[in-house]
Amino acid sequence: MVIFIWLFTTVVFGVVYLFQILHLNLLGLQLIALLILYVSFRESKNNHYWRIFAMDVIMFFVVLILYHSHHTFTYINPNDVEKLILIILSIIIAQCVGIFWGRQFYKHNKKTD
Repeated sequence: MVIFIWLFTTVVFGVVYLFQILHLNLLGLQLIALLILYVSFRESKNNHYWRIFAMDVIMFFVVLILYHSHHTFTYINPNDVEKLILIILSIIIAQCVGIFWGRQFYKHNKKTD
């Protein structure tokens, strides 16, 4: 569990920083949404919901850091509520789709066994 949290946090901040250097901020955030989609699919298929909860906590702190950091990360300006809503909704939608898809995949595989 600790390795998962460390690895997920490292990958998220690595993607955020790399795509900020390349000036492709929204593309980096969409890549993070795809990562969340994949991880939530994988973990819900294996019934590891604690890891999904830990991923939610990490993403909460990532959004807070992106919102309050004005020198290192320039993703969200202080008055840019639309971009903040876009980021939060993309995270929520990606995770919900991943969980739903993972549960359906698990049910389908369980029926075929």
